[in-house]
Amino acid sequence: MFAKKEKIVAIIAITIIALCLTLYVSYLEYLTLDFLNLNRELIKSQYDQHTALFLLTLFSLFMLTSCAPIPIASILTILCGALMGVSNGIIFESFATAISATITFFFSRYMFRLSIQKNIESV
Repeated sequence: MFAKKEKIVAIIAITIIALCLTLYVSYLEYLTLDFLNLNRELIKSQYDQHTALFLLTLFSLFMLTSCAPIPIASILTILCGALMGVSNGIIFESFATAISATITFFFSRYMFRLSIQKNIESV
């Protein structure tokens, strides 16, 4: 039914999604607007001290939340706007989301290509 390569990719994808969901449930209390509001100064100081690392981490979080079914993208968008300003936050978030969507497209295209073609041919 599935090729060996497809099975390996599917197992890796399921593992990544399970890991993301586990982390999401574990850190759910930290992913709220109340937590961000209470720790606004700490987050801002981390952003000011380690800008490149902070932006790389935030970019990676955007990519994970766009690829995996984790509903925290709106909180990350608000965080970007609060830290970088509205226009820079929107630009940053748009690029992260667009790159994530492109990666997800290519991943799904090559992962599910054979199974979709088989379903179309059988119709």
